[in-house]
Order: sequence, then structure tokens, then C-alpha cells
Amino acid sequence: MTFCRLRYGPAMTPDYAPSLLRSFERHLRAENRSNNTIESYLESIRQAEAFLAGRGRTLLDARRADLEAFLGDLLQRRAPATAATRYKVLRIPYAWLEEEEEIDDSPMAKMRPPIVPEQPVPIVPEDACAGCWPPAPASTSRAAATPPS
Repeated sequence: MTFCRLRYGPAMTPDYAPSLLRSFERHLRAENRSNNTIESYLESIRQAEAFLAGRGRTLLDARRADLEAFLGDLLQRRAPATAATRYKVLRIPYAWLEEEEEIDDSPMAKMRPPIVPEQPVPIVPEDACAGCWPPAPASTSRAAATPPS
């Protein structure tokens, strides 16, 4: 359960990781989160814990620098929006860990999300679409639908 599908290798120690993940999953279900949301959150946690394990850390003893390194690693391999999503998701279990008094302070408390640059959608000029669609029948054209003045 604690082996990540990414290149990071094994995650957390087997003795506490499954119970921590199960407890957090139970918390999410009690909040009536959708199955897709729960799976997404758990996958983000597994990715983070696998990365942290490579640094000799767990979710419980991770520092801000460790989590920034995780996000930086993601930004090297994935889109900025993916790293921003992982950031948002990781804030949720850290808030829960604080509530449960598993940690004193969240290492993410003063972190800022990765910047996601805007990606403007290209606008296709009208003349480029000239042959894209068949012409409308004459009876449905604007000229036919507009009453004479």
C-alpha cells in the first residue's frame, strides 16, 4: 500500500503509514468527499511520502524545505498546474494532522503555491474556418430571419 508508482521508491515506515492513511481516508469519507477526490488526495500523499522517504523523512517530520523540494521536483517533471494541485491537496492532510495533534505546526503554514503561468487560448481567425463547416441552408441564414424594415 505504501509503495509509490513513481520513481521515488518505498514510502514511510510500514508500521505507521497504513494506519495514518486509513485514518485520513476515514476522515475524508466522514466529510462525504467523493471517491475520486479521496483517491486523488491519497495519491498525492503517497507521492509526497515516497519523495520524503528518499530524504529520510516522513509526513510527520517533514520540514518546509522538504516539501518545497518535492514541489520543485514535480515542477521539473510535470506541468506547473500539477505541482499547484499537489500543493493544495497537501495542505489538507497537514491541517488534519494539526487538528489531530499529530504535529504541532504544519510545515506548509507559510508556504506559497507554485505560480501557474497563464496559457492563453489561441483565437482562430474567421477566414481560417471558411471550409470547416458546411454553409447553413438559406432558410436559416440571418438575412432570411431578419424582417425587412
